[in-house]
Amino acid sequence: MNKPRYNRTKALISKYLRLQVRNLRPTSLRGRWVGPRVLLNSIPKAGTNLLEQTLGHFPLLHRSGFRTLRGWETVDSFTFEKVRHIERGGVATCHLPAHPELMAVIRERDIKTLLMVRDPRDILVSYVKYVTTIDMTHPAHSYFVALPNDESRLLAAIKGVDGVVSPVSETLHKFSGWLDCDGMVVRFEDIIGAEGGGSDEKQLKIVNDIAEYLGIALTSDDAAKISGAIYSDSSITFRQPKLNGWREHFKQHHIDALDEVAGTLMKQYGYFD
Repeated sequence: MNKPRYNRTKALISKYLRLQVRNLRPTSLRGRWVGPRVLLNSIPKAGTNLLEQTLGHFPLLHRSGFRTLRGWETVDSFTFEKVRHIERGGVATCHLPAHPELMAVIRERDIKTLLMVRDPRDILVSYVKYVTTIDMTHPAHSYFVALPNDESRLLAAIKGVDGVVSPVSETLHKFSGWLDCDGMVVRFEDIIGAEGGGSDEKQLKIVNDIAEYLGIALTSDDAAKISGAIYSDSSITFRQPKLNGWREHFKQHHIDALDEVAGTLMKQYGYFD
């Protein structure tokens, strides 16, 4: 049996069992009557697991389904109905661009949206590592493995390759509509904490900000415990996330290429030096 795939299967089963246990907490059960409806949305490789792990320790909340919802070009009926029927206290996790019909039902159902974003340069590095060494079943795996080095793989991820990977500008554009809605943007750089090279003060603040946005009361002890439980290597795709890791991988021609294809979008998201 392929060991990486076996380990991934084990991790998925372990994660599923942990979620089931958390969903049976008395406070999670109470949330089914009084909790908010939450859509945890994320640009792929922006640190979805960090935010998911954070919300998993919040009172009143439980994971609504196990599958991560996706819909790159359109929202299929399954995904649309799953979002429409998020129950009270439920947290649905997704990678969904800002489709107008989806945003309309979110407003109609009073669903709270949290968009996880990250420096696109770090997203690109994470994507290349994930496709090349972690997910052997990824459609782009064989193409990326065939490239001579990570330098060329990173350039391919920036510019895109027809039929293999979309340019990073397309991804940023598709998710940019969420920046102007009534939801909350959560930055990887704020939630990572000192263990990932960030700040524990910023991490604690973002936990309290999320609680305020969701209308969930937290004591100072609650917020501290949640902050302390965020950074974990139990995630399937955990790769010792840290701030500004892109500096170890980007060459000047990568910076120039990114500026050319997505410089304006980078600034729209609040990034680029």
